[in-house]
Amino acid sequence: STFVTRQLRESLERNTELTDAPTRAALIGAHLVGVALSRYILRSPTIVDLALDELVERVGATAQAYLSD
Repeated sequence: STFVTRQLRESLERNTELTDAPTRAALIGAHLVGVALSRYILRSPTIVDLALDELVERVGATAQAYLSD
């Protein structure tokens, strides 16, 4: 999760004027790692059964919410 968060934070700091980029990056990173863990490691049936397009749409909407003011 640290790697994901660092990559996100660096990108947000370079490309936005968000003053709380580290917090937002940490939230998005935790969410992405949690979804990946649930889908590919824990094999949670509800998450595994989602079509990739639907998963991307739902997770993307949540990530976008973390970036919105």
